[in-house]
Amino acid sequence: MPNLTLVTIDDSDSRLIYRGNWFTNRSSGEYMPTVHGTQDVGASVKFSFNGTRVQVFGTADDSHASANFTLDGGAPTQYQQIPSSPSAYHTVLYNSPLLDDSEHTLVITSTAKNATLWLDYLRLAASTIPSTIPSSISAGLSPNSPQDYQPLSSLSPAQAKNLDARASTASEPTSPSQPMEPALIALIVLGSVLSLMVIAAGIILWCRCGGRQLRKSRTLKERGFDLLPAGDYT
Repeated sequence: MPNLTLVTIDDSDSRLIYRGNWFTNRSSGEYMPTVHGTQDVGASVKFSFNGTRVQVFGTADDSHASANFTLDGGAPTQYQQIPSSPSAYHTVLYNSPLLDDSEHTLVITSTAKNATLWLDYLRLAASTIPSTIPSSISAGLSPNSPQDYQPLSSLSPAQAKNLDARASTASEPTSPSQPMEPALIALIVLGSVLSLMVIAAGIILWCRCGGRQLRKSRTLKERGFDLLPAGDYT
């Protein structure tokens, strides 16, 4: 069995032939970091390649997207998206079986209404590196991005199983930070309000006591009494 290389092919690669209404989006969570999306039933993308296996990765959002994956004109493999919020990047949409090392054609067709099918990149096990080299080979990739070229001694069934495990792990979304509980927020606000009320009450009480003492002093002086300092009665 010849040595194989695992090649990552971006959604903007010229070998992907899009038909129908597709649009592009950019996100730091995606590879390179672009993604193609469609909401039209029947919109498709065709990819011809030489290799022994191909995988398709996309982004799963909170819609019920679905697609058919047809390899070499055979029976389609159906994909039904599990809605995800927040979006799950690097989600495996399709895994081909092991193939003979020859030319193959994969057609991806969107089949859901009012849902977005997102296509991010493909990974191909090839015996030769494609002539079109992704531009990101010389650019820094984010930690969540796949490597463009990963040498493999051979794509044995054990290695294929390991590849599936790594792809499944990459597709798990990162858990967002948990928001502060409403009860805790209310407790903090209530504590702040009570503190301000105590301070205000202290200021008012001090002002009233000071005013009364001042009025008392003035009254005694008007009546001919001079207040002596405390303890000064000699």
